[in-house]
Amino acid sequence: MMDLHTDPQDLTVSSRITREVLTFAVQSGADEATLLEASGVDPGALEDLEGRVPGAQLGQLWAAAEEATGDPNIGLHIGSRRTPGDPSLLGYLLQTAPTVGSAYEALGRYFALLSEGATLRFDTGGTGRSSSPACLEFEPVLGGYLATAPRHPTEAYFAVFASIAPLLTGRRLPGLQVAFAFERPPTGTALHEAVFGVAPTFGAPVSSLKFEPSALRWPGREASPRLHETLLGEAEDVLGELTPSVPQHVARVVADRFRGGVPTLGEVSASLAMSQRTLQRNLESEGTTFLEVVDAVRRRLALAHLASGALTLHEISFLLGYSDPSAFSRAFKRWTGQTPGDYRSRSLAA
Repeated sequence: MMDLHTDPQDLTVSSRITREVLTFAVQSGADEATLLEASGVDPGALEDLEGRVPGAQLGQLWAAAEEATGDPNIGLHIGSRRTPGDPSLLGYLLQTAPTVGSAYEALGRYFALLSEGATLRFDTGGTGRSSSPACLEFEPVLGGYLATAPRHPTEAYFAVFASIAPLLTGRRLPGLQVAFAFERPPTGTALHEAVFGVAPTFGAPVSSLKFEPSALRWPGREASPRLHETLLGEAEDVLGELTPSVPQHVARVVADRFRGGVPTLGEVSASLAMSQRTLQRNLESEGTTFLEVVDAVRRRLALAHLASGALTLHEISFLLGYSDPSAFSRAFKRWTGQTPGDYRSRSLAA
């Protein structure tokens, strides 16, 4: 039976992040050899910027860096220096996103490329007079380093999250609200307000960043839909090489079984060697359902097929298990607000 439960101590983070924390601390006067010894980080692991480092070691590095620098806001200082344009796969993915919404959607799905220590959920919010805000919810994995000492790494990530829209569009997120699940720092919140433009709340049930959903439609200044779709495929491959979550296991099986029909819960659960009830319970514990995973996989495959231009709409409809192209068109418009034909035309023209 496939083991879907990973020891939190085995979760990894990008070596880029680890190197950024180390570099900032050294530039602030800390001794590099002392920090490496205190954290257990192998300096050789930092030479490969696409490599991975145990999350527990990064947690120890954060603690050692704070002590060595005496900087009570080291997370905010590091996060405010990092940009989505950094030369990494996820950085390029954000930079080429067609809209702010697609950038945050990619960030939520591929956050594990930065860190497996937390789940980042993205909700586009609602519409209408009483619309709910768009929201990123950040929840550390129980037992992982982010759950033990969340403040500095969480603040570093949130500084990056808030900077995405301004860097892509030149405009600050409207109606921004920032909430942290840890207590208010004793040093006050002046730097928080300078970084976010608003005063965060503390002691919240979950750390979150919310803003008006109208910003999701803003186009990126360096948008490249075709390149973005290519990078999505690469990100999916890298994500698959990391320790997958239950939804990721399910998504991989579903994607492999889309061949003119929709994979059933029974087929997928049998492939994962577990009962349907157990699979449903595991998915629910991670905030999703089997139908939502199937819908997300269909959407991803549809975008990739349309951007490639290799298949007709009828062929894509058949491959994704739709009864006819009109059913596919209705689903695609629900996902994107565009028809498949309009999306393909814009992608190929980019």
